[in-house]
Order: sequence, then C-alpha cells, then structure tokens
Amino acid sequence: MTTTRELELSKLSRVTTESDLSIEELASLPAYVGTTSSPDCIYNGELIEFSHKLPLLADGGELILDILGPYWDRVFRIAFFGVSALELHGFDASLGMDVRELSITDHAGFKRCEVLGLSFPVVIAVSYTHAMVTRRSLESPIQRSELAP
Repeated sequence: MTTTRELELSKLSRVTTESDLSIEELASLPAYVGTTSSPDCIYNGELIEFSHKLPLLADGGELILDILGPYWDRVFRIAFFGVSALELHGFDASLGMDVRELSITDHAGFKRCEVLGLSFPVVIAVSYTHAMVTRRSLESPIQRSELAP
C-alpha cells in the first residue's frame, strides 16, 4: 500500500521542465500580473522541504529549501552555500509555513535571505555566500488531498 508521503514524493519527482534563475529573480517574481494571480511565483507557496548537508554552518555546508508554488504545479528549490547563520522565528514544533516573500540583502562578505510567512509572523533567515535556484515544472499539479498531513 502506498503511503501519502510516497505518493507526494512520486508526484514531486515527475518534472517536465527545469530551469535556473538567480535568487534575486525569484524574489522579484510578481504575485499578480494585472489582476490575475501568477502561477510563477512563491507568494502563497508552501514550504515542503527544509534540509541540509553537513556541516551546515561552514563553507562545506548546504541548506535546501523547496517551495511549492501557489498553483501546486512547480517547485522552486533554493540551495544556500557557505551558510554562516540560520535563524528560525515564530515556529512551533512544525516548520511548516505558507510563503509571502523573499527579502534579500547584501552585507560585507555575505548575503542574507529572509523567507517571510504569509499568514503568521514566521521567518527563516539565512546568511550565506551564494545560492542557486531551480524552477521545476511538474507533470501535473499536486492536489491537496495528495499531501502528507
């Protein structure tokens, strides 16, 4: 019997196209085009992956965030490298969040990305040296009933 998580992972692995963009481009994708909501943005997207490769807080470390787009038909993967700080604000036992926006700032020797929550005051803040972003279009949108609880 297939579990809900296995079904979700199976659907997420069926990618039709993949493209790279900068984290600044991702942060600037508009939530609306005129009065129509845009499917190609992170606004009202859902954080579906939060993982890391050891050592996290060193040049060899890597932090991965996957955000499922608002129409649940594409995934934006952000890989942060050279992570020097990670802050989580406003979370309870779960790291789940709906995403409102990314805020990117430059500092001497590092950049900082804040992933801001949509409905609740939650923030994931990452200080890093560089990031790679990949947009993956799924074969078909994921339905809410197919997501793991």
